[in-house]
Amino acid sequence: MIEICCFVTGVLGEARICPRWKMRKEFRSQGRPVRGVREVGRTRLLDKTRDALKMKPKIDMQRREIAKFVGVTPALVSYYFPNKWDLFAAAAKPVIEAYTAEVRAILHSDGVAKLKILSLTRLFIGFNFEHGYLLDFYLEHSARVARQDDLKQLHEIYEEMMVFFGDLLRDGLVRGESPGFIQSTLWGICKYVAQQPHLAGLADSPERDPVLQSQAERVCDLFLYGVATRDLFDSVDMETPA
Repeated sequence: MIEICCFVTGVLGEARICPRWKMRKEFRSQGRPVRGVREVGRTRLLDKTRDALKMKPKIDMQRREIAKFVGVTPALVSYYFPNKWDLFAAAAKPVIEAYTAEVRAILHSDGVAKLKILSLTRLFIGFNFEHGYLLDFYLEHSARVARQDDLKQLHEIYEEMMVFFGDLLRDGLVRGESPGFIQSTLWGICKYVAQQPHLAGLADSPERDPVLQSQAERVCDLFLYGVATRDLFDSVDMETPA
């Protein structure tokens, strides 16, 4: 360090640090980790990558964008992950595993069908509000690089939801073209509400859970009963829903 500082200042034998050298140290992006902080650096990289995937409505994110967002060099990203696909998968997978576990717990609970739909609604809104576009990235990149194990987990939970909504159709409890259409309609409503937090009242709320529960109840009612009243159906030549 002394030799470097002397060379930079141009004064041999003087062990003082050049201001320019200090500035570079303060503002340069983090490079390769030093011994003893390796896991901390990897954990921070994954946490920040999850934040980036949540916020950015874009599928084709480059490694340099992730590095800039995290505040590290692309070399550090490469140090931990040989390619961006591995980084995306490592960042998203814990979130996806927790999500699929929650869906499965709801579907196999002892509650009545309406309460299960309400619970799914709350989960769908909460997931999309908390994680934004993370699932879109995960699906896109898993399909692009043929990560069959990653896709298998989501496919399995999707099939379980198809059984649930299919049973509701069979028993005449809901109307629709197919269980896939019903599930995607519910997911689509929840995703839009969650990604427009000013509509849901989630953006500025200091206590999110009560607001989330209230919005889930409203969305669930809208999904199950629609927006039309009997007066609207009586005013046009349209069949009143059962």
